[in-house]
Amino acid sequence: MNNAATLAILALFATSLIVRVLPVLLRFELAPSWKVYVEQAVPSAVFINFVVYIFYSELAQEPLAATISLAIVATVALLTSMGLLISALIAAVSYYSLVYFMPF
Repeated sequence: MNNAATLAILALFATSLIVRVLPVLLRFELAPSWKVYVEQAVPSAVFINFVVYIFYSELAQEPLAATISLAIVATVALLTSMGLLISALIAAVSYYSLVYFMPF
């Protein structure tokens, strides 16, 4: 893994810890409008950032497989209420299946 990928993973990990773990350890009160924002928008923004980084890095190596996998996951996310783990597994299985079993 190159330095840029390692740095991006560490940044996303640190952000996830700040967003999800730190609020459990440190109790502080936010105004109700800010609380709704922090609980809904920030975790979604972290996840979207993570998806964009993965898609961008894989797009450089396997553009067709990355695009098809992202389309499959986006369709699953829009049409169902599957969780993050299931969506990530679907993405990984579809990407690796396309890369290793399809003749592109």
